[in-house]
Amino acid sequence: PDAPLRSSSPTIRREEPDLLDPATYGDAGAAPFFAALEKNMAAEGLPLRPSAAHLGTTSAAEARSWGRAVSVWPLGDDVHYAWYREGGRFCPPAAAAPERTLIVDGVKCGEVGLDDALALDASEVMFSAQRWMAVPAELDGELRKELARAFLV
Repeated sequence: PDAPLRSSSPTIRREEPDLLDPATYGDAGAAPFFAALEKNMAAEGLPLRPSAAHLGTTSAAEARSWGRAVSVWPLGDDVHYAWYREGGRFCPPAAAAPERTLIVDGVKCGEVGLDDALALDASEVMFSAQRWMAVPAELDGELRKELARAFLV
């Protein structure tokens, strides 16, 4: 895995997925949750699975609890995303969470797109990519402004 993100510049990251690792969340229920999700996603033939994915959050405060807050820009040809239509975290799900609908890009997106998921407050998005660009949060506004100016977002 790459070294911890310390740079104030964007960096290209490659990290091994760790959602099935019991040590990742420090929560005894997380690894079994992601293992069950893995089984369900495989049974549905979905293009990504927890064993080959990472999580991002729309909350900078939540991101800082894991380290430096960055925006994540997956790179490459084989990039996929999944999120819950209702928003929120993958794990642990809210105690009184009703049945949630998993949306997967290119499979179950329809009326709810990735842009909708990213606009939700404090929601997680699962993504799979061989590498991604991590942009420190303090540079994100400037990056988005330049991408919009170039008609890329």
